[in-house]
Amino acid sequence: QGIHAFTNLVKVDSQLEMTVFSGKESIEDFLSTTAYEAQVKVDNVGFIEANESLFCTAIGNFIKNGLLHNEQSILDAFVSIYRNDMYLVIEDNGIGLSQEKYDRHAKPLEEHDLQDGVGISISNAILVEHNFPVRVEETSSGTKICIQVKFQED
Repeated sequence: QGIHAFTNLVKVDSQLEMTVFSGKESIEDFLSTTAYEAQVKVDNVGFIEANESLFCTAIGNFIKNGLLHNEQSILDAFVSIYRNDMYLVIEDNGIGLSQEKYDRHAKPLEEHDLQDGVGISISNAILVEHNFPVRVEETSSGTKICIQVKFQED
């Protein structure tokens, strides 16, 4: 389903299928299919209006980057997902990613150096299509990715 939704992004005049879903439940369902579920803490973030499958793909790429690009042992790497006002925040204890580096990795696939990997580029394309702005902060303990999503009142 995610691949079908993603390939539809390149079609002219295509519309994203949007639903309202529990962010916590959806992300936890996605994580249940991964080997790193125990390293991710998901707070109750409320309900989000988005294409659920694509949204989880984007969040999943950010989680994987936070766990993989980390100077901790893989078992000590972690990601926290929480809500801060109108933002969904993905925070990790990795090596840190600045807004400038994010912007470089977020270029469209056709402009991308494939040796760098394409996860951020794919995630960014999905979030741009949703009109969800992304702000990235390099912190003293890792990275904070702040996504301005469309929350629905619980």
